Amino acid sequence: MKKLILTLTLFLASLAVNAQGIITIEKATSDVPVEQWYVIRDKDFNNSSFFYAKKDVAREELKRILSGDDQSIEFPKGKDVDGDDYWIIMYENEFTSYLYLIQDGKTEFWNIIMVTK
Repeated sequence: MKKLILTLTLFLASLAVNAQGIITIEKATSDVPVEQWYVIRDKDFNNSSFFYAKKDVAREELKRILSGDDQSIEFPKGKDVDGDDYWIIMYENEFTSYLYLIQDGKTEFWNIIMVTK
């Protein structure tokens, strides 16, 4: 089951990053790659992928992902408890990805967080 989820996440993310691959970092406090998908090797972050970039780059990356599901960045499914926009992609194999676009504090950088269940 874990292999299937990881394979699905890797496949989707590899399409979105133009074959750059996904980097694995050891813990959440590590330096994160900029403008590249990464995962964190920690049980608290299972099934989660991240993309960290300046706002315009993060929005373009999210647009690319959502366009594959005929969705628009302009129409999120809703807001989470913190007021961050989120989108939902449902796959034929019954997996679902939740995508969040979150500003990193008061910096010019934003995170896309993809959680697949």
